[in-house]
Amino acid sequence: MNISENKGLNVSIRSFVTAILVISVLMIASYVLTVFVPSGAFERVVDENGNSVIDTNAPFSYVEGGIPFWKWLLSPVLVLNAEGSGALIAVIAFLLIVGGIFASLETCGLMKYMLDKMVHRFGAVRYRLMAIIIFFFLRFFIGY
Repeated sequence: MNISENKGLNVSIRSFVTAILVISVLMIASYVLTVFVPSGAFERVVDENGNSVIDTNAPFSYVEGGIPFWKWLLSPVLVLNAEGSGALIAVIAFLLIVGGIFASLETCGLMKYMLDKMVHRFGAVRYRLMAIIIFFFLRFFIGY
């Protein structure tokens, strides 16, 4: 193996800056929209099962809109403390674990080995294998 060969994911500084710039522009646009787009709410009632549902007989009403700048600035952190954020934290942890597993597989060369073996084994019927994999995941995700 060549020592100068880089393993793993290499992200250039330009790509990183571009990604941060896009995220920043989207955050700024969302803040500007909270100031200019009027906020409103529907009246809600509690049904017999204890669920809060929209009252279809009550009218839509405008409410005071906008959020303070400090709340907008800290929103990526504040969302972790919001009600129902357990699922969000679980998804973040899952992505970190899966990302770590893929990074480990790539670093030790196992990912390349497995892909080479699959290409060698299924090279002649690669389109059939691809169709089977697509339909498997399609069926898996449609079920939810």
